[in-house]
Amino acid sequence: MGSCSLRYAAAMVMLAAGLGSAATAFKWTGGKQPGKLTTPKTGQVNIGEFINLASKEEWGQVVFNIANKYPGSKPWITWGVGTWPEHSQPITDAQSDEALKYLDDLGVQIFLEVRPGSANVVSLIDTYVKRYSSLKNLRGFGVDLEFYTWKGNKDADAKLMDDKLKSFNPDYRMFFKHWEATNMPKNNAKGDMIYFATSSEDAIPGIIAGHSKFANTLAPSAVAFQIGYPADEPLKGGHVHFSTDYDGWGKMQDPIKEWGDGLLKAVTSNTQELGFVWVTVKSERIPWDLTKGANIPTFVAVSKPFQGRFLRVERNGSRLTLRLGGGADIIVPAAADIMGRKVTIANATGPAGGRYYLQVGGETAAWTEFR
Repeated sequence: MGSCSLRYAAAMVMLAAGLGSAATAFKWTGGKQPGKLTTPKTGQVNIGEFINLASKEEWGQVVFNIANKYPGSKPWITWGVGTWPEHSQPITDAQSDEALKYLDDLGVQIFLEVRPGSANVVSLIDTYVKRYSSLKNLRGFGVDLEFYTWKGNKDADAKLMDDKLKSFNPDYRMFFKHWEATNMPKNNAKGDMIYFATSSEDAIPGIIAGHSKFANTLAPSAVAFQIGYPADEPLKGGHVHFSTDYDGWGKMQDPIKEWGDGLLKAVTSNTQELGFVWVTVKSERIPWDLTKGANIPTFVAVSKPFQGRFLRVERNGSRLTLRLGGGADIIVPAAADIMGRKVTIANATGPAGGRYYLQVGGETAAWTEFR
């Protein structure tokens, strides 16, 4: 976790500067494993503690409690593997296997992450990408640069990692996490690396300013924002740094949406790929628990083009047109049930009789099944 020490006034200047041509949407939204727990009772109120969840279903809840705030974004998670500094009891490989298979079946895009220390990252890529190469929604691999020192030239070092990753699948993407844009390598020839900003420990306007500056500096490269640390949750004087009296995200009514919207407004490019990752899973300070209450979609994975009936949805005023593959159109009201189950389609709802499959993403083999 990095530190951002911008002053409040400078933060407001940065926010104002970004309002002219703001970003329009996040491409990816979700969480990270391990997430964090705010634990004021243990004296770790400033930085929180890593948390292991009780079941794979709870990880699904975490991802979709975040992703559902931004309909149209791709649900994703950065999943820690291998040695994890500061985590006394990381989850086992068997627990990772079970949870990742579950998330994969939900259509969650999975990016493996390491905190390698002095370990050889190329070797780690080989080990863990091989282990999880059967996941349909594995999308890449990343390094937390707070726990890694570049080996010689950072651009050459990063390219070795990227080349190794793409030897498994040319569409896999490398990511790097840090709070300083200057610590990021340049894009490789394909230009598809993702750079995570991890600044923390400041008033929210200051964090927004720091993250948006990171994104604007690295544009047009893809950038993701890792926010929502326990350190930024407290009100008034309960923060790591006490030089400024300010309220944290614990004061917000809807922190994920409010903070995310603030970041979008402060990013100047409206074409840059942007991601969003929320850190705190639970809090013992305020009512905050992302492990329950989410609306989780039902996905059916298909390994090759499906030859059965399917639905293509077109918006038509207050109604939807559901075009059946190999059948006639069905015109339905915008709000209805499918066999007693509500279904959301492009922010509207519609019914269908029988058994159909709705294609939910052109670049994945995920389908939603309605019976």
